[in-house]
This record gives sequence, structure tokens and C-alpha cells, in this order.
Amino acid sequence: MRSYDTNDKIDHWRYPLKLEIIVKAIIIKAPGGLDRVERIEQPDPGPPGPGALRVRLHASSLNFHDYGVVITPNRVSDGRIPMSDGAGIVEAVGKGVTLKVNDRVVSCFFPGWMDGAPAVSDFSTVPGDGVDGYAREIVVAPTTAFTRAPEGYSFAEALQAAAFVVSRLS
Repeated sequence: MRSYDTNDKIDHWRYPLKLEIIVKAIIIKAPGGLDRVERIEQPDPGPPGPGALRVRLHASSLNFHDYGVVITPNRVSDGRIPMSDGAGIVEAVGKGVTLKVNDRVVSCFFPGWMDGAPAVSDFSTVPGDGVDGYAREIVVAPTTAFTRAPEGYSFAEALQAAAFVVSRLS
């Protein structure tokens, strides 16, 4: 086996340097329960595609729904990322997205519900329940998963305001 020192010339076109960015997340291991919550490292989710955005999360809140998801046996699939509420800053946007880079955003509990009666009668599209949630550093999600955070609010305050509105609607 050949060793290399700093004076060796390496053909970087033939052997390109490949960096893998790792981000932290929290998952629920099957069958669930507080003793089955683990911190993991996972690959960076990459850039957003059309209709999606990339958000660096700065806050997530634990509500009663999230607690129920974690403690109920066999509620979610193995490796589910919990937490239905998240707030952060948009890092990148895909084609067709009206939010802009550096916008402060807060997540939507029912990402596909735009107006009128709810289109989904279950939690299959709710982050942290039917799909991965916000107990992680970075997320790439459809633009409908986030809305602008209220101006002048901290990330935690924006989550509290959103939770208050949702709790008043239910």
C-alpha cells in the first residue's frame, strides 16, 4: 500500500475530493417509546427540487401530539423523525417557489391544507407522524410545508403563535 505525503502530486481530476456533509437528527426506533428515541447523523438532504425549499431549522416545539406519537407503540415506522412544528431560515428554493432565501419560516401542521375543509382526515401527511418531522438540522420539503414567520418574533415565539392558532382551530 502506497502512502502519500503533502509533497505528492495527486491528479484531482482522476481522484476528485468528495465531501459528505452530515447533519444531526432525532429518530424513533420501533416499536416506539421514550426509551427508543435516538440522536443520529445522516447525510445532508441536498438542494431542493421544483416546488420545494431547503430550511435550516432553528427551533422545534414538543406538543401533545408529538408526545403521543413517540409513546404509542407501533404508531410510526422505524426511524421516523418526530416533531410536527419547526421554524428556521430558508437556505435555498427550487423553481416555482415564492419564498426567498433568508426568509424566516414556520412549519404547517397539515402541509396540503390550503383552504376550505381539510382534504385529509388522518395524520398521513403530518410531519413527525405520517412523514418525517422537524427534529433535525436541515429539511428539504414542499413549499406548502412552510409559511412566513411573523415579523419581529423569535423562532420559538413564531412556533408558539402557530401552535396557538392550530389549537384554537381544533
